[in-house]
Amino acid sequence: MEALAGLKRSFEAVDAIAEHHSRSVSRNTKGTWNAFLHSECSQAEIQVCFGSICSASIQVRADPVASVREISKRTFHGEEGVALELCLDGESFWVRVPGGELFGCLSAKVSQALKPLDALSHTCIQMEGVISSSTLEKARSAWKKSGRSATTTIDINFYGHPHSARRVGDGLASAKLFLQPPGLDLQSLPYDNPQYLKLPGVFNVRSTSGNDIERRERASDNAQPASNSEIEAILDHMPQPNFLREISTDGRIITALVKYQKEAVDFITRRETGDLPPSLSLWRPQSSANGFFHYQHVILPSAKNSTMEDILGGLLADDMGLGKTLSVLAVIVASLSRAFDFAFAKTRAAPSHWEHNVPSKTTLVIVPSSLLMDSWDEEIQKHIIPGTLKTHRYHGAGKQIGLSDLLTHDIVLTTYATVGSEFCRGQSILNRVEWYRLVLDEAHSIRNPSTRQFRAISSISAHIRWCLTGTPIQNTLEDLGALVKFLRVPILDDMRTFRKHITVPVQANSSGRFANLRRLLESLCLRRTRTLLGLPDPINDTQMLKFSASESAMYQDFGENCRHAIDLAVSGHSMQKANHHVIRAILGMRLFCNDGPKALLGKWGPCGFPSDPEEALSYLQTTGKSICAQCECEVLALYQADDRSSGVLTICQHVLCGECRPIFEADLDAYLEDGRTQCPICGLQGSRDAFITEPSQQCASTSPQKSYPTKLLALLENVRGHNSADKCVIFSFWKKTLDMVADLFVSNGIPFLRMHGSLAPGKRAKILTEFEQSTSIRVLLVTFGTGSVGINKLMVANHIHILEPQWNPSVESQAIGRILRFGQEKFVKIIRYIVNDTVEEAVQSQQLRKLQLSGGGFGLSKDEHASQRIQEIMRLLCPSKSPNGPASMDPGDVPQHLPVSDPD
Repeated sequence: MEALAGLKRSFEAVDAIAEHHSRSVSRNTKGTWNAFLHSECSQAEIQVCFGSICSASIQVRADPVASVREISKRTFHGEEGVALELCLDGESFWVRVPGGELFGCLSAKVSQALKPLDALSHTCIQMEGVISSSTLEKARSAWKKSGRSATTTIDINFYGHPHSARRVGDGLASAKLFLQPPGLDLQSLPYDNPQYLKLPGVFNVRSTSGNDIERRERASDNAQPASNSEIEAILDHMPQPNFLREISTDGRIITALVKYQKEAVDFITRRETGDLPPSLSLWRPQSSANGFFHYQHVILPSAKNSTMEDILGGLLADDMGLGKTLSVLAVIVASLSRAFDFAFAKTRAAPSHWEHNVPSKTTLVIVPSSLLMDSWDEEIQKHIIPGTLKTHRYHGAGKQIGLSDLLTHDIVLTTYATVGSEFCRGQSILNRVEWYRLVLDEAHSIRNPSTRQFRAISSISAHIRWCLTGTPIQNTLEDLGALVKFLRVPILDDMRTFRKHITVPVQANSSGRFANLRRLLESLCLRRTRTLLGLPDPINDTQMLKFSASESAMYQDFGENCRHAIDLAVSGHSMQKANHHVIRAILGMRLFCNDGPKALLGKWGPCGFPSDPEEALSYLQTTGKSICAQCECEVLALYQADDRSSGVLTICQHVLCGECRPIFEADLDAYLEDGRTQCPICGLQGSRDAFITEPSQQCASTSPQKSYPTKLLALLENVRGHNSADKCVIFSFWKKTLDMVADLFVSNGIPFLRMHGSLAPGKRAKILTEFEQSTSIRVLLVTFGTGSVGINKLMVANHIHILEPQWNPSVESQAIGRILRFGQEKFVKIIRYIVNDTVEEAVQSQQLRKLQLSGGGFGLSKDEHASQRIQEIMRLLCPSKSPNGPASMDPGDVPQHLPVSDPD
C-alpha cells in the first residue's frame, strides 16, 4: 500500500508541473504559434475537417450580398450553403461572401480565440465560415428591415492536416471553445475532432443536434468505409505480373538470387529504363474521331497528354524478410555503366545548368537509423565482390566531405534525421546533387506529407525514385498518398486529386470502389508475401493471463485513483490536466501488467514526463507527440548511446532528435544572457544548463525479489519449456521490465544476454555476434527501441516473446521481421502475453485496428456527458470493474485542483 500512497501524493507534484508549463506557454503564445508557422503546409495538405464552432453570433452591419455578382452555393447532404471568408480587421474578425464586402463582425471572445489561428490559416490550417442559404436570406432581410444592424449566426469550420490537430484543439480549448461535428461541411472531408479521445470500443459522445444525427445516418446509408484489413487484402493479393522474367544477375553479385528476387530485379529494371508493358503504365494510347493521337490516363479519363508521363521508379512493397535490399543492390551493380552514362550525358549537354544540381552517377539511400546503415553495409559486404561498389556514410563525421569527393561514390547512405536537420538549416550538400537514384528504405517513415521531414526528402533531386517498405499503408490510404507524392506520379501527386480518385471511391459503398486503387498499385508496386519463402506461417500463440487476487485488487485501486484525478480535473475545467491523467492512467496500467507493484514506484521528472526514458517515450507515443520538434521525424528511442537518430527531451516538453539537438543548443546559446536563455521553439525562459533534461540514473535492485508478477512467471515457464537447441528473443518496450526478467532468470539459473539503448553501438554489435555464435547462451533480452530496426543477426532465434502489446503496431511487426526473414530456415513461434480484463486488451485491439490516440484534448468538460465519458474511458482501462461511479475514498488521498477561471 506504500506504493499506492506514494503514487497518490505524486499526482499533486505532476499537476503543479503541468500547471506551470501551461502558464509558461500561455505567456509565450506568440512564440508557440510562430514556431508552428514554419511548417509551411500547402493547401494540398488539407485532409480532414477538425470540426466546427457552431452558431457563432455575428453582427450584420451591411448587405451581405452587396456588389456580389454571383453567389457560389454548395450542397451538403441536401442542405444548400454558402462559404464565407474570415478576415481580421483590427481587433475583430469580419466575414464576407467571396467577391463581396465585409458585412458581419464576430464576437470579441471568438475573435480573440481565432487570432493565433489566423496566423496559420494560409499555411497549416484553413478556417471557413459557412451559413445556410436560408439563414443568409433571413439575415439580409433583417438588416434591410432595421436599416442599421441585425444579428445572425454562422458556423466556423476548421480544416487541415491531422498533424495540425493538436495545436488547433488546444488553441480553441484554451479559450473554452469546443469543436462540434460540422453541420455544413462544404468541403466534404473526413471529420476528425482533436478534442476527443479516440480509443477502440469507445463511442465519442458529442453535442450534436437532431439534424446532425439525421445527416450522419443518411451518410451511413451511402458509404461504408473500407477497413484496413480489406486494403491489406488488396495489397497481399495483387495479381503477380506474368511478364516478369528471372533476369540474369551481374557476375559481381556473389549470392545466388532466388526466383522472386530475380523477378524483382526485372521489375525494377523495367521501371527504371521505361521498358514498360501496358500494365505498368497509367496511360493508354487513344485515337480521337478526327484522327488525333494522344494518351489517356487510366484513372482520370479526362486527363490527356501527347506523351506518356510515367515516372522512373516506383514502390517495392515485398513483405519484410524477402530480400528487398539484395534486389536493389543487384540492380545498382548491374546499372553502374548506365548511371555513369546519365551523369556524363547531362554534364556535357548542359554544363551551366548544374551549378546547384550536379548530375551524378550515385545512388542516395536514406534509412531511419544508423543501425540500418550498418545493415546495408553488411549486405554489401555479404553479397557483392569487394571493390565493386564505393560507398560513403553521410552521417556524423561523414558529413565533413566535399561535393567532388562525395560524387565519386556509387552509394551514399544517410538517415532521415540527417536530411531533415540539414533542410531546417537551409544548407545541405545533398540538395546540390541530381542523384541518379534516390532510395527510401522503410519508406513509410515519410507517411505524413505535412512534415518538414517529408518536404526535406521530397526536395532532393533525383533521376529515379524508389520507395522500399513492407507496410506502405500503416494507418490510412493517406500513407500511400504520401508515397505517391514523393514519387511524383503525375496528376495523382496532388493530394486532393489522390483523395478524390483513390480515397473517396474506396470509402463509397459500391462494388467497384477498389478499382482505382488496384490500377494504381498494379502500375507502380510490386508486392509479394512471405508465403513465397516456401516456409510455413509462424505459429502465433497469444497467452491470455489472469492476475492473482492481490494484483487484481491493486490494479483496480490504481484505476480508481486515476479516475478520481480525472474527475477533479474535468470538474475544474482543466483540459490539460484531464488529458494528462488519462495518458498517465494508460501508461501506469500498462506498466503494472508487466512489473506489478513496482510500476507504481516510478518517478516523474521536472518536465512533466516519467524519469525513465522508455516510459517517457511511451507517454509521448500515447499522446502522438513522439516526433522531433525541429525536423518532425519520428523518434523511436530516447537517450540511446552514440545514436544520432535517438532523441532527448527539453524542460519545455519538446522532443529533439540527435541530429537537431546541436542546432537547438546553438539557438539557446544565441539567446544566452547571464546564464539564462529562452527556447527558440516556444519562448520559455530558464537556465541554460537545465533546458536539455537527462535521464535519471536509477539502479536496478541488487537483491532478488521475493515474488514476481504473473506475466513474468508465465514467461519463465515458457522459456524453460524450449527445446535445448532453440534460441529465443524476448522483446519489451521498457528496460525496467527486462531488469526484472534478468533478475528472475539469474535466480533460476538461465543464462542470457541483454541489449538496450544505453549500450554503445560497438558493444551491441558484440552482443549480437555472441548470441549468434554461442552454443550455451540461448536467450536474448532486447528493448523494442534497440531491436526493431536494422538488426539482421537475430535469425538464429526461432522463438519470439513479446511481453506487451505495442502502441505503435509497426514497432512489433518490424521486430518480428528481423527474425522471420529471407534465410530463416527454422519454424518460428511468436508468443504474446496479454493480461485479461486490463488495458492491454484495449491496446491489443487498437493495434489490430491500427488506431491512435489523438494528441489534443479529449472533449471532457463540465456538462451532462462528462460522467458518461469518464465511465467509458475507465471501462476500457478496467474492463472487469463495474462502472458504478467512483469508489468512496478519503479526500486527502487525491490531489485537489483549483478550478480554472473562465477568461471571459
